[in-house]
Amino acid sequence: MVDLNYSQDVPFDLTIDPIAERPGAVISECRFGNVEGDPVTGYLVTPANPPRHQAGVVYQHTTGGREAFLPEAIQLAEAGAGGSALCLPFVAVRFVGDAAPAPLLFQFARFDIGVTAAESEEFYAAASEPKEQHWYDTGHVVNDVTAVADRARFLARHLDLPALPGVVAQRIG
Repeated sequence: MVDLNYSQDVPFDLTIDPIAERPGAVISECRFGNVEGDPVTGYLVTPANPPRHQAGVVYQHTTGGREAFLPEAIQLAEAGAGGSALCLPFVAVRFVGDAAPAPLLFQFARFDIGVTAAESEEFYAAASEPKEQHWYDTGHVVNDVTAVADRARFLARHLDLPALPGVVAQRIG
């Protein structure tokens, strides 16, 4: 099993590259290496030129007591600072409660061997409102059609992108 734990005393490289821009939204790919040297990828969706804490969706591999890159990723994406940045890790459960008033979407996998249901519930409980959670009968990678459709509906609702669910539905069949 891949070890996603990090030492808070050791910085790691985080690369954030905008990969798509739509009217009103920017999608960025976030990459960093875990302790075994394997790449970990997350995707960040933020409004273009957002007011602070408007809305954003992050797909990442880390929850609970594991370290994450969310605050830096959001800060860099909002600043339009794609490219490389050196960031120190933070424990996601410590800051997810500070996201308000940004709406949060949590998508959890029932058969994830790396994140327990208890860790997922703890992470969700620590989050600020407004928030919603969905559980899927899948493993660690939550990429089934229902999950993708749920993400599209969430973004459409909170970023005023009413056409997004239809566009996504056409692309995934």
